[in-house]
Amino acid sequence: MHRPACLLVVGLILPVIAIGCGGSNGPGDRPGGSDILGKVVGVSDPPSYSLVLDGTALRTRPAASGDFAIRAVAPGTHTVGVVGPDGMHGAYVAAQCRKGRPVNVGDVRPELGGQIAGIVTEAHADGTLTPVDGVEVVATASNTWPPGTGTPERPIPIGGGDTGPTFSALTDESGSYLMKAVPTGSYDVSVVVPGFDPQMQYVWVDAGHTSVADFTVYPAPEQGVGTVEGVVTSTGDGQQGQPIEGALVTLTVGQPWPVPLPPSVGVALIKAHRDRGLCVPPTDPNDPTRPPWIGPGQFTTLTDANGHYSLNVPVGTHFIECWAEGFEWQGEDVTIERNQTTTRNFDLQRWTEPPPPEPGDPGQPPRPGR
Repeated sequence: MHRPACLLVVGLILPVIAIGCGGSNGPGDRPGGSDILGKVVGVSDPPSYSLVLDGTALRTRPAASGDFAIRAVAPGTHTVGVVGPDGMHGAYVAAQCRKGRPVNVGDVRPELGGQIAGIVTEAHADGTLTPVDGVEVVATASNTWPPGTGTPERPIPIGGGDTGPTFSALTDESGSYLMKAVPTGSYDVSVVVPGFDPQMQYVWVDAGHTSVADFTVYPAPEQGVGTVEGVVTSTGDGQQGQPIEGALVTLTVGQPWPVPLPPSVGVALIKAHRDRGLCVPPTDPNDPTRPPWIGPGQFTTLTDANGHYSLNVPVGTHFIECWAEGFEWQGEDVTIERNQTTTRNFDLQRWTEPPPPEPGDPGQPPRPGR
């Protein structure tokens, strides 16, 4: 089955709390990744909620007290979500991880949201369609207003900030994807894969309801694309060389790789907004309805049952990293050549429990001189 590369976009989802860590190294500091700590509040059964890291569900669950910990996460900005068993209630926070230092995102309070779901298929020359497995679908909040409310004096921001939050989900073997606990609002849902024309469409999400966005991608001439693949295995605890299924492999391009929307997609997006009584916020006084541009900077995929992964990515020297729940994070530079396959294997070390934090200062490094 065709497995294209995936775009991973990390965003902020209300309520958003981003707390970095400062100070010198101390108890709880990690040599490579960071531990993300937090607490689910305002619900009667915290263990029934799932933890999600950058769109990937984890095996780890919050404790009965609501406290949770995600261990040895790669440095950088990550989105941590808690999603209820109904798939509608949840919340997401941003965690800014620094190498070897824990980060505490504080209280996370779930609220009622909606869902975005759909199927991604690939069109073939003979007119048939096949599901696309392992591609990432991204929903970006739009600064628009609900249908039937007329034209307000100014756009109503959905999410916060100029760009708003983003959500992402990987398609499964049937090409299906599902984004859970999405806050009410308008979203531009997109799929960008090297070798295929990018696709985008608009959806409105209501609390307690599921909005549908299906996509059919069409092959496009590949220019300046290569492949990186490899196997992720474990080391230590008598599990030397065992493949790791579900490890998250991410490649970050060294420079932005902007992909403008095709004219047909941009026109369709503007028409969809106008047909629904919506308006794109002016970004240029002379072009108030110009659609957004998609600028992918990261590509990601999950390993299969044999620990294998494969990504089609732009040529150049980039940074590739790997993380799996219960293991230490790893990352290194990799050079991708046009129409060539580069192999990068990862042998992940089992995560070990750090020393307990000092009394009265859980999860935070001590101040210098303490």
